Amino acid sequence: MILQPTTTENTTTPTTPAITSNSACRNTMVDTTNNTCRNSNTINNNSTNTHTIQTQTAASFPLLPPPTETEADNMLDCPICLNAMTESDIQHPLQCKSKHCDYNFCMHCIENLVAASKDDFQEASDGNQHVKIYLNCPNCRSNLSETIRDTLLIRKADYLVSPQGIRCKSTWTPSQQRLHSVLHHEDIKQAIAKARHYEEEFLRTHHISIAEEWSPLNSYDHLSPLNASDTLSTVSDSEGDYSSKENYDHFALNDGYFSPDEYDDHDSDDDDDEASDAEDECGFEMDLVQGVHKSFRLPRTERLLQKTAKVREDMIDKTLLRGLAPVMTKAEQKKATQLMVSGDVSKLVEAAKMLRSMERNTRRGVTRCQLVKRSSIYGLIDECEQAHNRRKPAITARPSLLTPPPMPRPNPVTRGQSCVRNLENAEFLQSHPLPVRMPKYVEFEFSDLLGPCQLPSLVGAAGFSSVVSSSLFPACFVDDVWNGTIRDAYTRTTLMPLTGSIVRHEPPLNHKGVLNVLGEGMLDQDLGVGRFDVPKSRVMIHSLQGGGSAGKQGILPGDVVTHLNGQEFHGTAKELMKAIEASVGSSNRNCADFGECCVSLVLNAEAPIAEALRRRGNVACLYT
Repeated sequence: MILQPTTTENTTTPTTPAITSNSACRNTMVDTTNNTCRNSNTINNNSTNTHTIQTQTAASFPLLPPPTETEADNMLDCPICLNAMTESDIQHPLQCKSKHCDYNFCMHCIENLVAASKDDFQEASDGNQHVKIYLNCPNCRSNLSETIRDTLLIRKADYLVSPQGIRCKSTWTPSQQRLHSVLHHEDIKQAIAKARHYEEEFLRTHHISIAEEWSPLNSYDHLSPLNASDTLSTVSDSEGDYSSKENYDHFALNDGYFSPDEYDDHDSDDDDDEASDAEDECGFEMDLVQGVHKSFRLPRTERLLQKTAKVREDMIDKTLLRGLAPVMTKAEQKKATQLMVSGDVSKLVEAAKMLRSMERNTRRGVTRCQLVKRSSIYGLIDECEQAHNRRKPAITARPSLLTPPPMPRPNPVTRGQSCVRNLENAEFLQSHPLPVRMPKYVEFEFSDLLGPCQLPSLVGAAGFSSVVSSSLFPACFVDDVWNGTIRDAYTRTTLMPLTGSIVRHEPPLNHKGVLNVLGEGMLDQDLGVGRFDVPKSRVMIHSLQGGGSAGKQGILPGDVVTHLNGQEFHGTAKELMKAIEASVGSSNRNCADFGECCVSLVLNAEAPIAEALRRRGNVACLYT
């Protein structure tokens, strides 16, 4: 229906262009007396015939600046909230499986729908207990649970770099500001690129006719620099080259989050894999009864090493995170894993400090939702991965650790899946055992190192002459010697309390898990027995004392002290105790607040542990 503004004979005002009722009549008022439809904004009576349409936004959303004339002519209204849809909303429609459904609504309504779907069953006004919001299309009722989060992710990112989003940068919400600050992160770029790939593949196979017939998508001139032709023009391409590198070049020209240099051409990778199969093949003689001789070693080609290195970069091993994976983001889990399997002692220290920081936040009541609050995009990316893997959405973090989580409803399918996962984890740990000593970072405050008779006299003193005695320190030390083998990482030690002697319990020579790790997949009993380095002296924890402050931090008898206050330590047990006494004295003279002073120790960050974790990481890459 086309509405024309009525004019009188004596009026000299220029005729206003035709306004479509669906796109612009939301800002008009109908005069019942004169039966006219006039614009709510003032029409410029100069020689030009330009007009401006003032968009109306809900009070809960940030006010947007008035759109330009070209944008106003091509805007659509959201059928739910009746607000103007942005360019990113038009470029990236809903991925309905029904080929005849072109229903679409704005990004804010999608956010509200996703948030409402996370709620449990609600009670309706009539007492119905089975009211539940599902991620279905309001028009065709098709299931959008696997694609709607990808659409929301792309819309959020595109809006921040679009001209309309840049103009209203001063009105960005804190969530949008945090998202803009992390768009250059590698994990964010990969997640957005993956979402674009899924969207293009879906539109190429399901919505070819809609992409060609939908007039707003064909008006590409007003979508700059995010040109819709770069995203959807390849949908109707006869060659089907929807992964062209040129389609992504415009992102690098803005505050983009996707660089053409980092583009991964999937088609070329597949061709290279097929072409290089012959390079990875090798022939060898094998006896039909005895099998391959144990002296044979499978040569590792450069192609195989490159594949392993690529898998190691994206690997997340939750068994190395000391049970802290639920309170860590994906990026933090990946970083901690890379530090653990690096084979470098200094990186083991960094990983131990990182896990200690996560543990401290957990003890203070900092939940996962607060850790991820840097940007809500991390939670959205996790939900996208869960939707594509067809997993049940994770339970949201409870607001307080003191409040027990709600008990989930018993579900036989969920229990069966949980049992299968537990069996898989047990099988993985059996074939890829962890070292008996893992890197740890511990701190002792001065109040734990000094006796009650010394503490009152030290609070107001500028310095003190008394030192920490070995009887007051939370742990007792003993001298030990490393035999120079990597198998020592799997050797358990028992410290006799009376004699102080050390009894070692080495793993069996035919232990398949230890052989698998030390041999990096080769089950050879001779591997790991030889020396990896020359024998070295070290200091070991003999026993714990002092009220349990050491035990609360996870210290166990048999742990090896490798670093003191961030510096690598080499010496005996007596020298270590003297170094602790000296650090306490110097810190008290330099520390303004006595309660903030502490002594830090790093345990088990030694060469055999680092090498064992590195080899275990290599085997785990091949396992996954």
